[in-house]
Order: sequence, then C-alpha cells, then structure tokens
Amino acid sequence: MGLEKQLAGFNEQLLDGEVGFKALFKSSPDPTWIINEKNLFVLCNLAAATVLGYDSVEALQAVHPSELSPEFQPDGQSSREKADAMMAAAHREGVYRFEWEHRRRNGECFPVEVTLSVLNAGDKPFLYCIWRDITERKQYEQALRSSEQRLEYLIKSTPAVIYSSKASGDYAATFISDNVRQQLGYEPCEFTDDPNFWQECIHPADREGVLSELPDLSEQGGYAHEYRFRNKAGDYRWMRDEMRLQRNEQGEPQEILGYWIDITERKQAEEAMQLQSEIAQNIAEGINLVRAEDGVFVYVNEKFEQMYGYAPGEMVGKHVSTLNAPNTRSPQKVAEEVTQGLRSNGYWSGELKNVRKDGSIFWSHSAVSVFEHSQYGQVFLGVQRDISEQKEMEQKLQQLNKELELRSLQDGLTEIANRRMFDVVLGREWSRGMRERRPLSLIMIDIDFFKQYNDYYGHLQGDICLKEIAQRLSQMTKRTLDLCARYGGEEFVLLLPNTDIEQAARLAEECREKVIQLAIAHESSEICDVVTISAGVCTVVPSTTVSSSSLVAAADAALYQAKRGGRNRVELDNSV
Repeated sequence: MGLEKQLAGFNEQLLDGEVGFKALFKSSPDPTWIINEKNLFVLCNLAAATVLGYDSVEALQAVHPSELSPEFQPDGQSSREKADAMMAAAHREGVYRFEWEHRRRNGECFPVEVTLSVLNAGDKPFLYCIWRDITERKQYEQALRSSEQRLEYLIKSTPAVIYSSKASGDYAATFISDNVRQQLGYEPCEFTDDPNFWQECIHPADREGVLSELPDLSEQGGYAHEYRFRNKAGDYRWMRDEMRLQRNEQGEPQEILGYWIDITERKQAEEAMQLQSEIAQNIAEGINLVRAEDGVFVYVNEKFEQMYGYAPGEMVGKHVSTLNAPNTRSPQKVAEEVTQGLRSNGYWSGELKNVRKDGSIFWSHSAVSVFEHSQYGQVFLGVQRDISEQKEMEQKLQQLNKELELRSLQDGLTEIANRRMFDVVLGREWSRGMRERRPLSLIMIDIDFFKQYNDYYGHLQGDICLKEIAQRLSQMTKRTLDLCARYGGEEFVLLLPNTDIEQAARLAEECREKVIQLAIAHESSEICDVVTISAGVCTVVPSTTVSSSSLVAAADAALYQAKRGGRNRVELDNSV
C-alpha cells in the first residue's frame, strides 16, 4: 500500500498537474521511468515495457533497476551496486548520463545510454530516467575499430607515407602515418602540431615550386611533385609526393589526401646517368643523321646501332619509319608528324616507341634538330636514349597507385566493395538518376543474430560466414551498374540504379532465400537453425527536394522494421 499511495501522490502532484508532461511521458518512443527515493521504478511508459519484453507497465513497478539487468555490468561492477551509485550521483548533480546493460525478459542483454534527472514532486525527490538502445552504435564502433585496424595494417605494410592536410591556407598536416618515423626519423606529431613544419623541411630551392602549384589543386584535382625533403638527421631525401583534393557533398574543397615515396636512390641513379651523359656528351647517346628529302639514314653511331640491335653499318640506307613500333599511330604516320614538326619549328623532342631488329619493343627519348649538311643537303640530327627502365618504373608506380586505390575502395575481409566505394557510387548514381529521372533502389541487409554467431562459433568462423554471404550477395548484382558493398560489420547494401520498388523487393527476397540455401549452421539463432538475413528496401527518384542520405535512412528504417518484425524477412519503406 505504501508504494501505491506514493504512486498516486506522484500522479496527483505532477503528472495530473502537468498535462503536457503526462502526455509526453506516455507517448515518448524512448523507454522512460520514474524512480523513487528508494531507488525503485514506480512508473514506466509502454515503450519501456515493450523493449524489455513485458506485456504491461504494471509488471515493472516496485522493481530495482538491477533486477532488469545482468548480475554484473561489462566493466565488472555489480549491477546492484553500480545502479545505486549512478542514482546517488544523479541526486547530487541533478543530471547524470552513463551507459548501462539491460536484460530483456527473454534473457537477451543489450546496451543503453541512460540519462537520470532529478524531479521534485511534493516533498520527495524522484528521478526521471530515460534511455535509448545503443546496440547499433556499439556495433558501428566495433566495426569502425576493425576498419581502423585493417587500415593501420595496410598503412604500416606499404612503403608509402600516407597523409592528409588542410585544403587551403597553410596546408597544415592533419594526419600522417606512423611509418614516417622509419622513412624520415620524425614523429607524426611534429607534422600535426606545427602547421609550418612540412613547408620548412622542403629544400629551399624546391619550396617555391612546390607551394606555387598547391592552389591549382582546386582546378586540377590532384598533382604529383618531386622534391627534396630534410630528414631528422639533417640530410635531404628525394620524395615523390602525389596528392588529390577531396571535396564535400557541396563540391567545396574539404581536405588533401596524399602519399610520399622515397625516390632518393632513383634520383641518384638519374643524376649519375645525367652526369655521365654530360661528360660523354654524344658518345653515350645514339646519334643519327636522316636525309630530309627521303627519310633515309645517312649516318648512325655505334651506340645507336647497339640500341637497335644492328651490326655496324647495317642501318645506313634504311628508312626511319622501320624503327617506329606500331602504336596508336602507324610508323609512317609517326615519321610524318616528326618530319612536319621539324620543318615547321626546326626542332622536335619527345618519346618514341621503337622496334629493334629482333622485333622487341622499347621506348626512347628523342631530340631532333634540322640543319644543312654540305653533302646530304637538309638533314635531321637525332639524339636518342633508351628510357625503357624509366617507363617500366612509371608503370610500376602506376600499378602501385591502382593497387592503393583498389585497397581504399575494397573491403579487406570480403573482397567486395567497401563503405567508401558505396558512398562514391551512390553519389554518382544519384546524379545520374537526377539527370535521367529514373528510380534508384537500395537494399540494406543485416545478418540476423550475428553477435550470437560470433560468440558461439568464434570470430574466425564469423569472418568465414561474412565472406560466404558477401560472395552470394555479390552474385545477385548481375548488371554492370549494380553494386554490392559491405556497409559495416554484418551489414551489406545493394545499390540498384533504374530499379523500381517491386523489382528491388523481389531481389531482396531472392537474397534472403539464397542465404538460407547456403545452410550455414547457426545454433545460437533465436529464429532458425541456419544463418538468415533481414532486409530493408527503399526506392526513390532522385531530385533536388531529397538527398541521397534520405534513401539510406529510409532503407535503414525498413531494415529496423524487419528486425523488429521477427527478422528473416524483407520490409519496404515508401516514406521518401
């Protein structure tokens, strides 16, 4: 009777006296409680009872919070003792917020964020308690930690130093990978703490050239530069710095992303070759004379013949076009263009793709000038050097760039597209949908009870499960423009351009059935003895009145409804 009188008095003094508060309390979608001075729940709304799995609010009256929780909290504290301590803190400070683990009626535990506020009703203090389920947030945090660990591994295993910096102003570094210690001897904080540190370490002779090109990033989007950089020991190292400007959704410059590669050995080799070339002058280069009248070689030096694999004197009398390898243009066309440039300007230089006597292909850099020869009339003087190694190095660097780009857009575990790739494609297809006024559908998928799967089978088996489901889902996107990506943790997305809601719903149902057909055992599932998925589907015709984030939010809301509706099902959302 004491509790009933107390509850009646509370209702009379506060809830019935403040109609707005009473309506808000009852209709709030968040679980809400009233706690008396004995630290007992004396009143809760229907949302609280529903989330905990109870049929009525009456079943939760006169209950201590620890009775709706596991015996111990994740930090090892007794739920009883910690609950009393948190409520005491709330009475002292007026408002107190903390994380807590509750237990549903069926025994399932889940994390919540609790806010306690002191509420005076008559002469007795009460606590107004509100909490919200943060299970997804915890999952996202775990997924983020996993992603960060994978990214950290990639950064540590690459010889490149990865960095980000401001997009304007002093271009100060905002992040730099730890392997800068091995490459240059500096601590990462030396770059991020001092906005001018990077600029001051550039060789004075190179600094102006590097900084003068940075403003052009807003138009070019990216550029590469080679310059000398002072290391911790005071020595200068040659760096190849490749950077790209990143923009926000409004198209405004957001930050610069880039990486360094130490090319000191390459530069030293190039400088040594240059010095040797200057000392030897034309002796070290392939030299030839071509008669302008008919394009025939009238003289070649030994180096030139060696370069092309001919015996001494064998090349004289041959047409210059016989040395030009097929490219996008025919050998005859290349010869004509070089000849035309020479006749117009008197000088030509560039790279040529050549063919040796044995048919092998190589690249050379050629410098050609024209003059009057006493015997042959007008002739072209050509100086050539083999740049095959340089070309090979450039190709390797291009391959490295592609691999780095691929790694940044691919999920390391499942080897399908990752969240970043999804964001890129979503932006592209959203723009396309606006132009073509065609529907864009999104299926958001979550593996049911995956936490229990990991707890029961272990994380190694959990990774195998993720890979199998990822591969099966990726097989469902058969069109070129369709995208299957890992959204995070055990969540996947299927982005389907030019697809209406009915088509997307059918595909989502097929995905659900295909996953069941995998027959991956899941003894800890509450709904099935094999792994299942839940899916949320939304379709929208992109326009200026909605954003791409609305499509994601609607699909996520539909997924939430599928999980609340029992899981292993597909729900649609037409609210956008």
